[in-house]
Amino acid sequence: MLLFRALTMQVHENNLFWIQENFPELHHRVVNKTHFFEGLFCFCGSFSEELKEYTFFLGGVMVGEVCDAYKVRIEIYSDKLPVIYETGGRIPFSTDYHKYGNGSVCAWGVLDWPESVAEVFDLALQFFFDQSYFQRHQKWPRGEYYHGELGLLQNYYQATLRGIRSEELCMKLLRQSLEAKYINSILVKRKIKGHHPCICGSTDHFRRCHPDVFKGMWLLQKHFQAKGV
Repeated sequence: MLLFRALTMQVHENNLFWIQENFPELHHRVVNKTHFFEGLFCFCGSFSEELKEYTFFLGGVMVGEVCDAYKVRIEIYSDKLPVIYETGGRIPFSTDYHKYGNGSVCAWGVLDWPESVAEVFDLALQFFFDQSYFQRHQKWPRGEYYHGELGLLQNYYQATLRGIRSEELCMKLLRQSLEAKYINSILVKRKIKGHHPCICGSTDHFRRCHPDVFKGMWLLQKHFQAKGV
């Protein structure tokens, strides 16, 4: 399992060839060792609700449930996390749509960022597919992604399923959050059970209201109890 994730990222010739072949409308330039890919991000794809998997068709192949294009700028740095911007104005500036005021988008969680150029583009494909899918069906293909502390705990659980161990970082971020005192009191003082009221404030059972958040808190508590914390 991965304990730490690298912040450095290199763009190799084979990456540039693959991008040019599959995203010919993106223009590439390098400024001060930062790679910029800017233009139309075109794709076709489908999503299996049963398997929870995407299938993408690139390079002009017009097959799939969704065929769409977004104006984007993808910035890949050598010493920090990459950034994806939606520059065409199709996506509203709103956290509900996972787009921030500066035009950047939230295409991955804070605990499972990409480690390679291929992962950046794969996550970009999933993000923009989700946007097009939502426009058509008024629902997200993989379900809603939460914000704040709920989003962090959801991200922690889903990252754990992919073999990314991030307990220490997750706790560090939770301690910096607005609800740090409340969440810490739950993790430390009482056993987390699915029939307890959800921490979002509703009266519904935790495991039914926010199931991934419940699983994330349960795993986090189990981890630190095993360490005697």
